[in-house]
Amino acid sequence: MTHPAKPSAGEVPTRDIPVRRLEPFPANHISPVFAGGDPVMSHAVAVLSAMFPNGEDFFVRSVRNYRDGHELLRRVTMEAMTAFFLGGLVVGTAYSATANSGLRDVPGLIRSVARLHRSPFLASAVVRRIRSHNQPDFHPDDFDATELLERWKAELFGSGGVLAERVTT
Repeated sequence: MTHPAKPSAGEVPTRDIPVRRLEPFPANHISPVFAGGDPVMSHAVAVLSAMFPNGEDFFVRSVRNYRDGHELLRRVTMEAMTAFFLGGLVVGTAYSATANSGLRDVPGLIRSVARLHRSPFLASAVVRRIRSHNQPDFHPDDFDATELLERWKAELFGSGGVLAERVTT
């Protein structure tokens, strides 16, 4: 795998990522157990979806403000935010799953929790990728995501893509 050249400090690489606006999904057509029939994973994905837009915006603004400073501070902040993020995910998922009156199947919830160790979110490759952000001189371009980006652009926004009809520019 080839990696793109790492930009120098203060240099912002150009990106060809168009801004897309999505029409809202009709929530009444979405099952509360949409992630492979797994109630805990469904709530975890829903909580992640709620956390990411504002969290990503905060992250980008923070990196932009401290990128010429971002090394010990960046690493310490990444450690703290990882712990905060994971804690928020666990608390949010637990609250969401227990507050949903349709998910009071305690044995089903226990089985779902027991399956979490096989979750793709907890795969060793994902954990290693997250941990790599704490390495000295880390930059997101250290990982070439070109193939992944192209695949998801086609699957989501290409002709016949699952979100193609909901996109407005």
